[in-house]
Amino acid sequence: MLLVTTALGIGGGAEEQVMLLAVGLHARGWLVKIVSLLPLGPLWPELTQKGIAVESLNMERKLPDPRVLFHLKRIVRDFRPDVVHSHMGHANIISRAVRILQPFSVLINTMHLITLEHQDGSPGTALEIAHRYTDRWADLTTAICKPAVAYYESTRTVPRGRIVVVYNGVRTARLAPNRDRRERTRRELAVENSFVWLAVGRLVVAKAYPMMLAAFKQLLARETPGGVPNVLFICSTGPLEAELHTLVRELGIQERVRFLGIRKDVPDLMNAADSFVLSSVIEGLPMVLLEASASGLPIVATDVAGNAEVVLDGKSGFLVPSGKPDQLAVAMERMYHLPEDTRRAMGEIGQQYVRNNFDLDHILDGWEKLYSGLLAKRATK
Repeated sequence: MLLVTTALGIGGGAEEQVMLLAVGLHARGWLVKIVSLLPLGPLWPELTQKGIAVESLNMERKLPDPRVLFHLKRIVRDFRPDVVHSHMGHANIISRAVRILQPFSVLINTMHLITLEHQDGSPGTALEIAHRYTDRWADLTTAICKPAVAYYESTRTVPRGRIVVVYNGVRTARLAPNRDRRERTRRELAVENSFVWLAVGRLVVAKAYPMMLAAFKQLLARETPGGVPNVLFICSTGPLEAELHTLVRELGIQERVRFLGIRKDVPDLMNAADSFVLSSVIEGLPMVLLEASASGLPIVATDVAGNAEVVLDGKSGFLVPSGKPDQLAVAMERMYHLPEDTRRAMGEIGQQYVRNNFDLDHILDGWEKLYSGLLAKRATK
């Protein structure tokens, strides 16, 4: 199994899913190698420690370099994969091109967003056109939510019938609520007597953090005098970090907002939180929502892409329109004022739903069935 990804090891949800697939398939007996187009981030050594080979093509962003094709061609020639499974737009296109130079049995491409729009908000039209005209070189394209399939079919990025949904998966047992871990982490963070909101995700335009911060300021203005104070933890890093720090100061909420950077203890943070908040304008099927639900957290999120396939509105959380900070603030205030046992019950509903539908072992079963079916089909040709 050769997993080809645009990036690896900087903490994004798509990268996390690639890493989970690699570890899961390796545990099931697959010989797995990962190739990243871009230089590797700080998280990749975890994979090599588990016996998974990792290599980078060291491609520079926005600077197409034909040499990466020949680099990947050599990797395919030497590794001789039964299946090449690529993730994200650029990796999909390059994997298709390499298949012409160095044929291999099966190629699956996965789309991790509802569109191919870039993280800075610029259109991904060129990528969509490239996908459309190279589709015949892939055996199948998958997307991680139903709205993404509908979008790619409607734009003719992928022909109808050539794209299917395969959901992301998470290790639900690893994320299960733990009272001792919750109390310990809250003590370490000095928030024993606070209502803790947690946001996890790259600090990029698509995540709409300014909307979240504006809504959070409104929530603070509505706190009951003498009541439990709200605090917001933002966990990740990204190109907008300095800008968001400045915005927090301008809004006058710096005493209640903490930027935690990239953390390896996200399960602990989710156990410590009281609710999860997501303000994205663009998504696929966010790993962080699956993880938050698996942790028993009730959720407030924008109703974009596959969010509604994870958050059961009114049951495991609240969904609001994107780009509406006032409505996000109202939903956050509603969550804040719910009795603790009601919030806990909402979290339990989400936890059971994710366990039944998105547990990684279940998702891996589906991937292996898909791989085997395509390999068998290829063998008969």
